[in-house]
Parts: sequence; structure tokens; C-alpha cells
Amino acid sequence: MTENEPERAKRELEAAKNGEDPNALLDKIEDESPTRASSALALRISGASYTEIAKFLGYSSAYRARAVVERVLAETADSPEDAAKQRVLADRRYSRVLQSLMGRATNPKDPEHLPYARTALAFIERIGKLYGVDAPAQAIVYTPDTEKIEQYIAGITAMYRAEEAAEADIIDVEPELD
Repeated sequence: MTENEPERAKRELEAAKNGEDPNALLDKIEDESPTRASSALALRISGASYTEIAKFLGYSSAYRARAVVERVLAETADSPEDAAKQRVLADRRYSRVLQSLMGRATNPKDPEHLPYARTALAFIERIGKLYGVDAPAQAIVYTPDTEKIEQYIAGITAMYRAEEAAEADIIDVEPELD
């Protein structure tokens, strides 16, 4: 922690008490360079914790490191191309972990073969979800236009009136007396 952390915490607390977003102060408080923010993201992608990122890059807390990483992710995921880049980065992380598991997961003589295989399958499933391989089948929803809806209502109304008329005939018939 830096020596300004207690003062920052007080300002954030005051902002929260006044109904303001204390995270809004991050833009004003942290002297953020694009290189430092990119480094924070790169460290996070490689598996570093927010505490490690804060210590390595000199952020005042893990909370601040997390806020920077999330801000960079939000800024870079605005377009489909950026989302594809994020997918590739996530795929690299998953593949890296999966590669480390596969040796033991595919060796039936390894005493811990099954736990490794289960973990490897979980990563394979996650990669499938990442690229939409496991996406559900698309459902086609038919939405009729206004004219078809009005025709349907008119048909139902006519049928209802016909039933009403038939019931009225039955009720209105006077019984024959012998």
C-alpha cells in the first residue's frame, strides 16, 4: 500500500455515503498509463492474481488492479473483432492448462488418471462453450403480421357467435306439450 491509501479510502467512503460511485474516483486517483494497464491485463491473462498484479505494477491495492484490468477489458471488447481477440486469449489460457493435464489424463496407468481426465474434460467443455460449439440449436420463432392476427381473431369470433346462435336455438325452443 502506498501512503495515500488511507486518504483514498476516506474519499471513496465519502463518495459512497453521498450516493456516488466510488469506482468513478479510480479514473482521477490512479495515474494510469496505457502500457501499465496493458501489462496488468497481460499478467491477469497469464494467471496472476490481482494481489500479485498490484505488487508487481505498484498499484495501491488488489482492488485497484482489478478495476484497471476490468476497465481495459471493457474498453477492448467493444466490437466483434475485439470479442474475437478476447476469445483467442481465453482459448490460449485454457489450452495451456489443458496441455499440462493431458499427459496424466490420457495415461490409464496413472493412479490419478480419472481426476485428471475429469478436469481435462471440464476444460474441453469450456473451450467448446467459448466458441459456441455446444450452443443449443437455434429456434425459429414465427411472428405473424397484424393482418394474420386480425384474420385469426375474426375467425374465432365468427365461430364463437355460431356456437352462441346454436345454443340460443336450443334454449329458445318452446317445449311441446301433449
